[in-house]
Amino acid sequence: MVMKARTLSQGGASLVALMVGLVIASISLLGLMTAYRNTVEVTMNASQNAESDGQQITGLSRISRLAIQAGYGLESAAPDQDLILLTSANLSGNTLSGTQQIGAQGAGNALLWGWQQDGGSYLCAGVLAGVSGMQYMQAQSCDSVSDWQALTWQSQTLVTGGQLSLSLEAVLCAPFGLEAAENGIHGTRRFRVSTSLSTEHNGNPAPADLQLCLVNFRSAA
Repeated sequence: MVMKARTLSQGGASLVALMVGLVIASISLLGLMTAYRNTVEVTMNASQNAESDGQQITGLSRISRLAIQAGYGLESAAPDQDLILLTSANLSGNTLSGTQQIGAQGAGNALLWGWQQDGGSYLCAGVLAGVSGMQYMQAQSCDSVSDWQALTWQSQTLVTGGQLSLSLEAVLCAPFGLEAAENGIHGTRRFRVSTSLSTEHNGNPAPADLQLCLVNFRSAA
């Protein structure tokens, strides 16, 4: 009897199939890695922006608390004597330079003020704005803030980053958000300080603004 030889076939993956599978797996892995990187970048940017926002809010809040001292304790606080606005202001070492705005009105980058301590001495302080934030010109004893050029100034950073500007105007100003009335204390014209801060959030400006009534300074009716 003649027996026929049986042909045996071996199962498994060919080299081509293995290479195709490897390419597909590499593409999938690359996509996952790209998605992970994008997620991490978005998370980091959000965290950095949140930190920046927090610093801005804290800095602007400190400015409002400090500037409200302007003219405190003085019987007749007056601009150019107890309130000085400077343009092109610059602090070199401990010396402050700049051009004084007559009447303390308009736009500038430094605001200086004086006030009287309770039963104490006259003090001078201020803020200096620039392209990289805002500095607090620390309080010091003085005769008048009009002597600002002769004073020795020490600075402390209030806000970092962004671009800040200052403006001061004599307008009808309602302190603490109260509605201004035609008569009475809230109807009196007062100086308003406006500081604007703008930082970059993913290439888009994010402005913040602070308006403050300097209640111890009255403008002409």
